Amino acid sequence: MPDAACGALIVCDGEGKIVRVRNHGLLEDGDAFAGAYFATLFSTDCMPQALDIMVRLPKEGFVAAGMLSLKRETRASGVMVSGFQDGRQSFLLLHAMSDSSFARGRASEDAFFREITLLNSELANARRTLVKQNIQLQQLSEEKDRMVGIVSHDLRNPLTSILGYSHLLMKHRREDDGSEAQMLRYICEASDYMVSIIKDFLDISMISLGKLHLNLEKSNLAEILNNVVAMDRMLAAPKNITIALDMPENMPAIRLDVNKIMQVANNLIANAIKFSPCGSGIDILVNCDGDALRVSVSDKGPGIPLDEQHKLFKPFSQTSIRGAGGEKGSGLGLSICSNIIKAHKGEIGCISEPGKGSTFWFSLPLAGSEGNPAKDE
Repeated sequence: MPDAACGALIVCDGEGKIVRVRNHGLLEDGDAFAGAYFATLFSTDCMPQALDIMVRLPKEGFVAAGMLSLKRETRASGVMVSGFQDGRQSFLLLHAMSDSSFARGRASEDAFFREITLLNSELANARRTLVKQNIQLQQLSEEKDRMVGIVSHDLRNPLTSILGYSHLLMKHRREDDGSEAQMLRYICEASDYMVSIIKDFLDISMISLGKLHLNLEKSNLAEILNNVVAMDRMLAAPKNITIALDMPENMPAIRLDVNKIMQVANNLIANAIKFSPCGSGIDILVNCDGDALRVSVSDKGPGIPLDEQHKLFKPFSQTSIRGAGGEKGSGLGLSICSNIIKAHKGEIGCISEPGKGSTFWFSLPLAGSEGNPAKDE
């Protein structure tokens, strides 16, 4: 017969399977039960009660059952069973006592149950407080995102005016006034930078609020990329950077949001220009990859250290690598790209090695494939 201290603590997953056993003299081999269902520890007659415990735990949080009979491979014929739920795991205590010591131990057993009940109550209260705080944090986050969107929208219009007028002054400035030209150039560059940041803030606030909507239409990706590359070649010209675009002929049509995919392609190419040294080249490769079209943008920049690559595609996260000309960014561009591509049911990633440049890529499912967003319409 077991003594009053004989027992076991069993941890089960959400399906009722045993994942961990702390054996205290009750089970012949506690590890042998890993992966088995909790109810299989008990005799056929008591198995329904054991199943009932596992059903009640997620609903009630704490369960204390009477004496249940165990199978022969245990060192006691019966055990008291109690347990509580924490997250997706159940913690069950099996406490065995001999017939002669059962009466003497009942008082301490009841005290133990009361303590467990009190602890479970405190845990439930703490969980309710945590849920309430999470709701409040979510509301504050949404309010913050709305405020960022409002402020960014209000700032964009006057900044766009400043940018337009400064470009107009640059166009009509006197050729012999070098200092005036320099000041106008500073105004244009600063305005460009601020407008780009505001656009990023507007995009990320809409994404955070779950308001990223796609205007899907069957489109020609080749035409989109040709237009983006034509614009970005002008951006690359001052650094004497060449951009080569390699695409297969007769690419299949694909359902996408034209403006959003142009935004992604432009961001990846602009980043490649930013980090590429003068006189280098950028290669853009498009190829079919199973049921998807894959676009890769490769540069000959400094590359990204492996221990910093986890920062990519996260909002407001930047690596230690700076642009070849010291250019700055908001740390939002790649995060926005990632959200746009994921909304298209596509994938995005980076392959990079310090000293050997970087390749940023994204893939979009072909029209008619299982992953294509058209399937959800």
